[in-house]
Amino acid sequence: MKHFSLIGEREVKLENQMGMVLKYYLVEEPSKEVGERDCLNFLYGIKIEKQFGEIVESEEVEALSYSKEVVVQLIHTLIECTVTPMTLVEVVDDLVTLRLCS
Repeated sequence: MKHFSLIGEREVKLENQMGMVLKYYLVEEPSKEVGERDCLNFLYGIKIEKQFGEIVESEEVEALSYSKEVVVQLIHTLIECTVTPMTLVEVVDDLVTLRLCS
């Protein structure tokens, strides 16, 4: 079963003075693999939710890493850059690629 933990949120004022709220979540779900000493491992992902008036839009990237710290660092980068649900998948792909290639 997935567990969502709110890591941060960002309020953005648009040109027409309306606002939207972006919420960034850490997604935790049990892995199907068993770790050392038969301990349950967890996989971590990211979910972004955009609230614009009555409209809510969200996107999720599942199972990015077994490292909670790595995914939380990614989430802080997404918050800093005001990433929206629409671009989440592409931005995470770019960030993970940069991390692997450096």
